[in-house]
Amino acid sequence: PALQLCSLLLPRKFQLLPFLFTPKAPKEAGDWKRFRHVLSARVGTQLAPAWRGGATTQPGLAPLLGVEYRYALTPTVRVRTGVLYRQRAGLNRDTTFTSVSFGFGREESSTTLENRSLHFVSLPVSAEFEVGARTGISLGAEASYLLGVRTDVLSVNELGTSASSETSWRYPQGYQRWDLAVQAGMHHYLGQGLRIGTSASYGLRDLTLNEYFSQGLTDRQINVRLWLSYDLATFGRKENRR
Repeated sequence: PALQLCSLLLPRKFQLLPFLFTPKAPKEAGDWKRFRHVLSARVGTQLAPAWRGGATTQPGLAPLLGVEYRYALTPTVRVRTGVLYRQRAGLNRDTTFTSVSFGFGREESSTTLENRSLHFVSLPVSAEFEVGARTGISLGAEASYLLGVRTDVLSVNELGTSASSETSWRYPQGYQRWDLAVQAGMHHYLGQGLRIGTSASYGLRDLTLNEYFSQGLTDRQINVRLWLSYDLATFGRKENRR
C-alpha cells in the first residue's frame, strides 16, 4: 500500500526503487552544454549550537527552503546561487527594562524581551566540483539579511499583581542586520533530478551588539545543514539540426 501511494504522488516517469542504485548514465562529449542551466527547489533543516548565556539551551533546529540556479562551467565544475529563507533559535539573549511612572504615587514596572528566533533571507554563492560519478563537493560564501526577530514580551508591575505577555516582531534592536559566512559542503546525486547534501557554515561577524546585551561574548552563525533539492527546469544550448 505504501508503494502504491508513493506511485500516485510522484510523477509517472519517477522510479521509486531503482534510481538509488543505478549508475549515472555516461554523457557524450559536449552533451553537458545542453543542460548547462538548472533551476531547482531546496528544502532542508539547519542545526545550530545555542549561544552561551545564563540558561542552558538546546541546539536550535530550524527549517530552510528556497530556489537555486546552477550553471555548468565545464562537465565537472558548476557555480551555484539562489535565495534561501531560514531561521535560527537558541539565542539566550533576553533583556529586561525597568520603567517608573508617577501618578497617584510612584509605580514601577518591568518589561522582559525574550528573543526566540531570528529569521533571515540568504544569498549563497558557491562552486561545485564533481569528485565521482554521482558525488560532488562545494565551497562558497553566504550573505544574509535579518528580516525580523520573534520576541516574547512579558510585562510585570512592581507588586506582581498584574502581568501581560505577547509575541511581537517589533524588537530587532541588538542584532546586526547583515552577516557573511563561509561554507563547505558535499552532495550526492540520487537520480531523476534529486540531490541530497550537507554543509557546514561559519559566520564572520558577531551578530549581537555587546553594549545592548551587556555582555562580551561573540555570537556567530555556526550551523550544519541537511538538504534535499529537486531540479525544476533544465535547459542549455540546442542541438544543431542538419
